[in-house]
Amino acid sequence: MVVSIVLELGELVKRFWLLMCVVGTVVPYAVFVPWLLENGLNVPSLIQQASTPIAAFAWLDVVISAILMLVLSARQIARGSKKHWLVVACTCTVGVSLGLPLYLYLGDADSAQLVAPEGHT
Repeated sequence: MVVSIVLELGELVKRFWLLMCVVGTVVPYAVFVPWLLENGLNVPSLIQQASTPIAAFAWLDVVISAILMLVLSARQIARGSKKHWLVVACTCTVGVSLGLPLYLYLGDADSAQLVAPEGHT
């Protein structure tokens, strides 16, 4: 009974991570794509957007988080996980808003395979 409840909660959490992968892709791109269409790939203008202290704070937070995601993924890849290359690609192309929930999803999927009783994987 307890194992069944834990497995059901685990499935719910895994679905939540997948939902957050979608949200973490759609929401940032819903803001970025219109800006890109209006300004083109104007890197100086993009850098200028970070000229206020609060914007610099947000950018630095994201950059540091992305570096951490890449290091965590590199550790998993060094341990033999081939699927964590997807986290690297997603973090570099979309950002931490996709990379983090994907990393958590992959971790939950791996741990579920380790603890699930036979017939529940």
